[in-house]
Amino acid sequence: MTVIKTGAVLPVRKFHTRVLLPLMIICAVSACVTKPDPVSRDYAALLFEEGGIYMQLKPRSDKQLTYGMLTAAGMDSGSMAEILERTDEVFAFYTFGEKGLSFIILGQGSYPDAAAAISLRGSKEWERVKGKYSWWSNIDAPLKLSFVDNDLVCISNGNMEEILRRIYTGPAKNIPEEVKLQLNISAMGIYASRPDFPSGQLRIFGELESFWMTFQSDSSQEQEGDGKYLIDAEYVCVNQSAARSLYLLLRLNLLSAQKDAKSTINLAALKEKDPVKISAEKVILEDYPISIQRINWFFDIALPFVDPIVNGGKQAEED
Repeated sequence: MTVIKTGAVLPVRKFHTRVLLPLMIICAVSACVTKPDPVSRDYAALLFEEGGIYMQLKPRSDKQLTYGMLTAAGMDSGSMAEILERTDEVFAFYTFGEKGLSFIILGQGSYPDAAAAISLRGSKEWERVKGKYSWWSNIDAPLKLSFVDNDLVCISNGNMEEILRRIYTGPAKNIPEEVKLQLNISAMGIYASRPDFPSGQLRIFGELESFWMTFQSDSSQEQEGDGKYLIDAEYVCVNQSAARSLYLLLRLNLLSAQKDAKSTINLAALKEKDPVKISAEKVILEDYPISIQRINWFFDIALPFVDPIVNGGKQAEED
């Protein structure tokens, strides 16, 4: 194996910090080796599988939300400033298993060969793995890094050879077009079909056929930097009884819990507009307001199964 070096030292103590910090490397190294093109430029289709959770973010167009998510995940968003300036979109896919959280992250943007100080060459932390597909493997963490194309990088704690084979040869598994449209026009989007969530979650969330959720900047906010977003979502349950239970749960918590002193939302106006609705097997959120500071609070209520993502896969760190 060829050993190469980077000036970016990956912390060993927190696994979730290691998930995204290697993205700093991609602004320092050019993908100058000729490689085949990905089988599809629909990056969601390269990642998505039933059972897991797909997520996409747009750092270049909405740094505030991206920083907010990094902060929620325990990241030092300040250290990510340079790479986020160079990244247009982040596509991620998460699955839950016996050993914890598995993830694949694709970063799409502009990564020139400047900043040679953060070169991979000569590092004791990274080894080059060569074969039909080549990638870098971190010797201190279950983390792999591959330059898929000149504007695309892949980071994962899974089987990188299998991941690259799918990226270059398929199959591509499409997300429904109507859902994809919602995700693409949003600052952040989340989608799952027949999700297989970790044990210990509320039973009602185990009765979902699918769900999607999007975050849009609240244009009605006049002050810059207040970090207000409007959330739309659709939960498709296995039957109307499950939908009714989920509807009552969300309605109770998302409305009454706004009485919290930390909330700046006008509760009376929110109830009048009624953002929580039900239609047969579907529970729908429309324009539910949230601030960056209360993202964790919102996820605890509306998407508790993403806790391993937000908190970075602590079980995987222990293993």
